[in-house]
Amino acid sequence: MNFREILKPISPEMNLVTKEITSQIHKIYEGNIANSPYWQQMNRTVEYVFRVKGKMLRPALVLLTGKAVKSSDELAEDPLIQMAGAVELIHSASLIHDDIIDDSEMRRNQLSVNNKFGNHLAVLVGDILYSHFFSVVTSLTAVPNHQKIRLLDMFSRITKRMCMGEIYEEYFRSTSVEPSFDEYLFVIENKTASLMSLCCFTGAILNRADESVLERMADFGLQLGLAFQLVDDYLDDDSVFKTKAVLLQKAEEFINAAEDRIGFLKPSLNKECLLQIGKFILKRAE
Repeated sequence: MNFREILKPISPEMNLVTKEITSQIHKIYEGNIANSPYWQQMNRTVEYVFRVKGKMLRPALVLLTGKAVKSSDELAEDPLIQMAGAVELIHSASLIHDDIIDDSEMRRNQLSVNNKFGNHLAVLVGDILYSHFFSVVTSLTAVPNHQKIRLLDMFSRITKRMCMGEIYEEYFRSTSVEPSFDEYLFVIENKTASLMSLCCFTGAILNRADESVLERMADFGLQLGLAFQLVDDYLDDDSVFKTKAVLLQKAEEFINAAEDRIGFLKPSLNKECLLQIGKFILKRAE
């Protein structure tokens, strides 16, 4: 089973997320001088970022967790769609900045933004996507202000954590010191898993889950994110942690832990999709 087949039960919502991302891209341009050459260049760069879609894993996590924990027939679909689109903005911004740091030439089978447009423009476009993400959160429809404030605070903290993880990884790369496994986990928890954790938390809080459920869903995302990055590093063979034999074993342990975290959820297609994502992550390494 490929990833698209796993997400088939939420394909209508995922299509809405794609439209939401396009809508948010257009809102970035609002109020600016459309005919200005420099602004047209920025527009072309932003559109280039989203010309090729990724797996859309993080938006899917927002949708699936939100739908899996819903306590009534009333689903907060609009904010779920808005936030699912928004997390793809913040993820894309982080990829642009990662590619600059790593001097990457390719991303999603096309030239990386920094390779095609240069580092200066790439940095600024990444910054614009980060800032626009926070604008989306403030404008969420039918979401109480206290929830918006909580999400703003948590995503601000996660953005800082992602940067700190990158800084910590850069230390190991620049010094050629191999980290311990725990140090390596600290890097990937901050760089990758923390955002996936917050995606799952976001879906749950938008559908009014209680605190115990929020904690479990956040931990599910954390375990899933750790496994995801372990498998990625195993496949790419470019991690600061060089003992590859450990990576897949630990990834399986994290997936098992993730499955355990959502054992309390009632059986549903959404829960099954979450479980299948874990299996898909492991299968990538076969």
